[in-house]
Amino acid sequence: MVKLRATGSWILGWSVLAGVGGLSLGCGETTYDLHLKAMKHETEVARGPCRLEHAGDSQVGNFMAAVALSGDQLASCLNATKENLAMYDRIAAMGYEDANFKAGHTRAKERVEKLSQMLENVRHMERMSQSTAPQ
Repeated sequence: MVKLRATGSWILGWSVLAGVGGLSLGCGETTYDLHLKAMKHETEVARGPCRLEHAGDSQVGNFMAAVALSGDQLASCLNATKENLAMYDRIAAMGYEDANFKAGHTRAKERVEKLSQMLENVRHMERMSQSTAPQ
């Protein structure tokens, strides 16, 4: 019968292998994977709550007829955009450095600012129209 001696290098080799295996299982998603998810979420937001529609095919002159936006529609869009910005902020906190990521992160910040201002203006107009409406 052959006896195996546990040498220091054998133990070290197995502990390094176990450590690397444990790290690869515990890593989860990479920053690149999270960036792809954020871009996908951004697309879903644009197609969903932030999708602006025109009034069918009716045209006035060379322009499409507009549809009134409600504050509720803008609030829904703003909330979804804030979720997207939170995803980008999380990735930035992880130290992800990519030109496309930085452009998307900046774009999300700008959208939140613009939508916040739009929502404030639309809510003001809604309040004004309710206060001047005949009763």
